[in-house]
Amino acid sequence: MRRTRPEIIGRGNDRGFLRRIVIGFDDETFDAIRHRAIAQKTSFAEQVRQLVEWGLEDVSQEQRP
Repeated sequence: MRRTRPEIIGRGNDRGFLRRIVIGFDDETFDAIRHRAIAQKTSFAEQVRQLVEWGLEDVSQEQRP
């Protein structure tokens, strides 16, 4: 099993103006994101960014008193 060094957890890959990470999806999730990207005529990566942004907004709203 490969282990990640504690000092690099959550750092991402900083090349250019966006930080990058490698992520995997199960087949069902991958297909759902892919179909959204095709329907909205955007890239797969743009869909992932948008869905993550929405999820973070949702979490921050839940944490408000």
